[in-house]
Formats: sequence, C-alpha cells, structure tokens
Amino acid sequence: MAPVVKATPEVSNAKLPFDLPIMPGARYISGSLKFSRPTKKRGGEAIATIAAKGTPIEVVTYYEKTLADIGFTPKVGKHNSESTAKVIGEHENGQKLSITSMRGGSKAKAGESQTSIIATKPL
Repeated sequence: MAPVVKATPEVSNAKLPFDLPIMPGARYISGSLKFSRPTKKRGGEAIATIAAKGTPIEVVTYYEKTLADIGFTPKVGKHNSESTAKVIGEHENGQKLSITSMRGGSKAKAGESQTSIIATKPL
C-alpha cells in the first residue's frame, strides 16, 4: 500500500503575519504567526513562504496594492526584474512587511515564484 501524502494547502485562507492575505491561487509553503523575541535594533519577526504562479514582478505588484489596501505604505524595490522583486510596507504604528519574490526556488513548481514574507513588530 502506498503511503498517504499530505498536500500543501492551496487555499487562500492560510495565515500570514499581520493578517496579510495570501495571493489568490498561491500555495502556502511554511510560516509562523509567532514572533521571535525583539533584538536591540528591531522588534520581533515572523516569517512565511508562499509559491505563486507568475513572475516576481506580478507577485510584488499584487502585494503592493494589497499593502496599501490594509493600511501600509508600500515602497517597491529599486532593482525589480523578472528574476527577483521586492516591496516593503510600513504601517503608521511601526509594523513592517517585507515581501521578496524570486523566480523558481526550492519549493516552487514550474512557472511559480517563491516568495518570502517577513513581518517585523516595532520596538
């Protein structure tokens, strides 16, 4: 009898830090809503990883709009390309979200971009 393999959730209700919505059609790979302990220079961090169909620029464009929709001021990376792209959002309460997407990745399937989401609490 073949072993049962659990599928990675492909639903958009997976939890991301600060209730950031997961991009429609994206696969949740890993993450934690639990924040690390703060350091002397920054607040605690929580990290999540997703894989989404499309280029890094398409993923970052989605999150640029989403960040603005949930009250963050987005700043798009200076060197975004079809290979890698980044957007950072900062909330007036000091919360930050950094979203970095790269073409491919160890957990990505063909045509997907692997995306890391790092949330930082204020000190």
